[in-house]
Amino acid sequence: CGVKELRMAKGSYDVNRAGAIKGDKYCEYQFYAKKGQKVSATIIGSDDLYPVLYGTNSPDISTETVTLDKTGEHTIRVLQPHNQARDSNTPKPYYMTVTIK
Repeated sequence: CGVKELRMAKGSYDVNRAGAIKGDKYCEYQFYAKKGQKVSATIIGSDDLYPVLYGTNSPDISTETVTLDKTGEHTIRVLQPHNQARDSNTPKPYYMTVTIK
């Protein structure tokens, strides 16, 4: 997928993106946000895929809302667990909504 930028329309808190994950690949989305803002995401598609806020702990932001600890660039990666990645080389499409408040 490469790296894509997430930009919210003025006055909006949500942005939508579609993609597909194949094998051990991942899709990466970068965005700018301020310390204290909250980030979460939902994915429609394969149950094997999940979005993580990439960094030290890389929490799954589909199961918890994360409060950002710094102002600046942040990265979300959509990926699948190693077992599923190893077992399948078929692309798994998804539709993701990211919320930043």
